[in-house]
Order: sequence, then C-alpha cells, then structure tokens
Amino acid sequence: MAEPTESDFRKTSGGTCSEYFTKPKIIRAGPVIATVIVRVTYGSYLTDEDDPCFSIPMQTMSDFSTAAVPGDFLVKFFPVLRYLPKWMPGAGFLKKAEEWGKNQYDSAWMPYKWTEDHMSIIITSCKRLQARHTFLVLSALLHERGGNLSPNEKHNLVWSTSAVLGGGLDTISNVKLKLRSTLYFALADRPSLPYIRALVTELYRWRTAGPLGIAHSLNKDDVYNGFVIKKGTIIIPNVWHMLHDPNTYPDPMTFNPERYKGLDTEMKKVTDLAFGFGRRACPGYHFAQGTIYSVIMTTLATCDILPPTNADGKQYIPEIEHSSGTISVPSHFDVRIKSRLSRAQELLHDVLSKERM
Repeated sequence: MAEPTESDFRKTSGGTCSEYFTKPKIIRAGPVIATVIVRVTYGSYLTDEDDPCFSIPMQTMSDFSTAAVPGDFLVKFFPVLRYLPKWMPGAGFLKKAEEWGKNQYDSAWMPYKWTEDHMSIIITSCKRLQARHTFLVLSALLHERGGNLSPNEKHNLVWSTSAVLGGGLDTISNVKLKLRSTLYFALADRPSLPYIRALVTELYRWRTAGPLGIAHSLNKDDVYNGFVIKKGTIIIPNVWHMLHDPNTYPDPMTFNPERYKGLDTEMKKVTDLAFGFGRRACPGYHFAQGTIYSVIMTTLATCDILPPTNADGKQYIPEIEHSSGTISVPSHFDVRIKSRLSRAQELLHDVLSKERM
C-alpha cells in the first residue's frame, strides 16, 4: 500500500531537473529525497527548502549527527548527569538537549497535523488517482481507522512516520557517461542498465553518507579475528575504511564505476556496507535506490554537467569538502548544468503537469 510508484519518482526527478535551469546555482540533494518521502508518507508536496516539513527535519538530522558522535557528551556514560540543574557550569548539554528535543518534536508532529487537517483533500485526490495506484501511508491509515486512534496509537503513528522522513535525509571526475536515456524511462529498466547501476554504486562507495556507523554496545562477549571483545564494549564500524581499502578498491579516492565490471555481486558488496549491517540495515534501501536512479536517469537524459569557469573563462575542478560526523554531506560547490535538448524544459514541465496530483 505504501510503496512509492514510478509516478512519484518521475515527478520528483522531473521537478529536480527543472530547477537545474531555473536555479542553476542552488542544487541540493536533500529536497529531492524529502519531496518523495513527504509525498508518499504525508501526502504533501514540498514547495521549497524553507518549507517547515523540510527545514525542521533537516535541522533535526543535523542535531542527530552531532549527538551521535561517541563520547561527545559525558552524560552518555553517566546518565545521572541529566539531573543536574541547567544553571550549573558544565550543564550546557541540557540546553542543547532541550533545543534538539523541540526540533525533533516539531519535525514529527508538524507534518502529521498537516495530514490530519487536509484529509478530505488527500482522500478525494487518492480516489481520483486510484487507477494509478497512488497510496499515501499516513492518510490511508487514518482513513482506514476513521481518525479514531487511541493516544498510544497516535503516538506510535506520529513517530514511526517521522522515522521514514528522518531516515531518508541522512542523502566529479573524468567519467565518460556511456549511457543516455529518454525522459520517460521505467524503473523496470534498471536491470538492463549496468553502467548506471555501477555509477550509483560508486557514489555510495566514493563518498558514503555514513562514514562511521552508529555506535552499538555488545550484549555479550565476542571474538573477532582472535581479539576478545567484552560485553558492554562500544563498537563503531568504520564504514569509510571498508569502502576505501586499497586492497579491495585500488586507487580508492578515484571515482571509477568501471571497477565493478558490471557485476552485481561486486556492487552488492558496497551497498551491503553503505546501507548498514544485518538487522540494523537501512529499511529505506529500495526507496533510496528508486529515488536516486530516477534523478540520475532524468539528469542524464536532459542535462550536461560541466565544470565551472573562472574569471578567465577557463574550466576548473572545484575542491569539494564534506562535513564530518555520523552523517557526511558535501559543502557548497560551483557547477555548470546545461540543457542537452532544446525541448528539455518543455519536456520536464510536461512530466510535472501530467504527474501532478
């Protein structure tokens, strides 16, 4: 019921590429992912980056990235410190926790209340588009129950739907693009496009969004490569090293999709690391794959991505820095994006017009 349709992916990628031409200097991946998630989960369309349904969850994820750094706050090891008075020197973490808690609360309840207030419009639209299998998670659940939820059910629903958005927001070289496609692609085409799959996989490996996994504590003694690890030991998986080990990936800092030789078995080794481990693996894997594939395919079909030029008109490759922490995102950098087709903007507008609910 809640699976995003090809229509949702195509609509989002079309809107993203359309902004390449209208806002060529403001290109960010966050709104792309958030648009699909907010649409499928809550039934709303994001208007821009200042939309509270985007800006507040983004701030919450930034807070999480800071809070998740192991050992950053002493209270993690001595929970009794949370009872210190806020005025006491060294208790600044309590003010941060209060601020972060408010952001988290708002990011969960604000879109939920929006859905509650717009139920009649959402349900009417869903009925009109039922033939295209457009289902929206929260509104469908509320409609099914007639809005009659116990306080505990509402609490669970608010925070579980919020986790969908929060989990999804965690998201330049001389590579010659070997594949172009038409704008109206199908998600089912993905298996027949090995270079695109390799390109996406290399993105996961080259600049992984989660360079350090979330810290976990062992619930029993374990032995790893001859080392005894005691119960209670905090373990932090170094995902960055695993994906940049030169013994496994020669010249690891070079963006090179050809390294996988089109083999899905080799690509899977990357995604198994980039999306987490075992039962803690990211449940949004297929959602992320569909969104990224959609945006990349639409971009390749309609745009040429070029290096920026300096004051002398010469091209240069900008230095791109990435933030540190649990979640790593690129800093701002310049890039030139040009339309590949004279009718690219018209086609993108057509996609949005046809797919808009």
